[in-house]
Amino acid sequence: MNAKAFLILTLLAGLAALGAWFLAFRPAAPTPASTGTQTGERLAPALAERAGDIASIEIISAGADPSDRATDPVRLERDESGAWRLASKAGFPAETDRVRQLVTSLSELRTAEPKTANPDLYDRLAVQWPDETEREADDFSARPTLVRLLDAGGNPISEIVLGDTTFAAGEPRRYARVLRDEQSWLVSGSVTIPFGPLGFANTRFVELPRDSVRSVTIAHPNGEILELTRDDPEGDFVVANIPDGMAMTNQALANNTGNALAFVNFTDIEIGGTTDVSGDGNPFPDGAISAAYTTFDGATVTLAIEPETAENGAVEAGWVSVHDATGEQSDEILAKFATNPLRFKLPASTIESLTRRPSELIEDSAPEEAGPALPEGPGLPPPGDG
Repeated sequence: MNAKAFLILTLLAGLAALGAWFLAFRPAAPTPASTGTQTGERLAPALAERAGDIASIEIISAGADPSDRATDPVRLERDESGAWRLASKAGFPAETDRVRQLVTSLSELRTAEPKTANPDLYDRLAVQWPDETEREADDFSARPTLVRLLDAGGNPISEIVLGDTTFAAGEPRRYARVLRDEQSWLVSGSVTIPFGPLGFANTRFVELPRDSVRSVTIAHPNGEILELTRDDPEGDFVVANIPDGMAMTNQALANNTGNALAFVNFTDIEIGGTTDVSGDGNPFPDGAISAAYTTFDGATVTLAIEPETAENGAVEAGWVSVHDATGEQSDEILAKFATNPLRFKLPASTIESLTRRPSELIEDSAPEEAGPALPEGPGLPPPGDG
């Protein structure tokens, strides 16, 4: 092939690519398959009209990574009381305001400019569904998200494919398409999808403020027990019942353990806890560690902890369930954290604090014995001399 022929082929390839781009991004008149939506109208008018009929919501991100909890499928369901729950996370309560914000923002999307109605070009706007695009591992291009809003019978009220984001007239815009409408649009309005199912939840675990805890008792399966206590809400925790000849050596670790539930968020939920709500003495799982926190008000929260460790024994994270709660706010705690029952994944630093052993906080305090006295005599300096 001579240079002239090569140049012509290169130009033709470039023109073909430019044409495909133009077809995808240029304004296009709605096709006969379109629902007839016009510029400036709501993308999903039925959603605004029937928002009160929504009984469940599904959010599916294309190309979800099984190791990335932020891309897990989301299923929200409204219960008989009208409260929203995360069906995809064992029925844990969802934050109503976050669900309402999602529905409102979707209903307010308005068509700003028609785009392609050619399914072969959807992937250029990330509005294809299902997404069958093959990507390399390092391809971080936009991927579509399907949001399905269903009534009590499971029938779709609205199904919207959210695509890539862009800027137009100095404002953020997004490509979108009603699932069964071939016409795609550049829409005005902003929709923020929380990251994964837990993005719809308050992930704060049982919260015991630093000045509320009076004592902590940690019991290990081998019989080891660590008890920490204090009489002053502003004071330090001390190890109780220290054996003779032993002394407390690490005040920081003691305080970290006492304050472990002051501010901690869980990172996952699953069914499998050991709640003893009925009072029938439901046992802890084999190998679990018990941690009982008692407040100055007399309330007690008892946790069952199952650490996850690496091959070298280092704690990587752990699963914790609320086994029981008594006293102030116990009903609220059990209702939220002991449903089904559930267990919650907590970070390594918290698990380490909840599973401390006595040997980490106390050690032998006996003074070192003096060595034998050096003999005195000619040629030997008396003890204490240079």
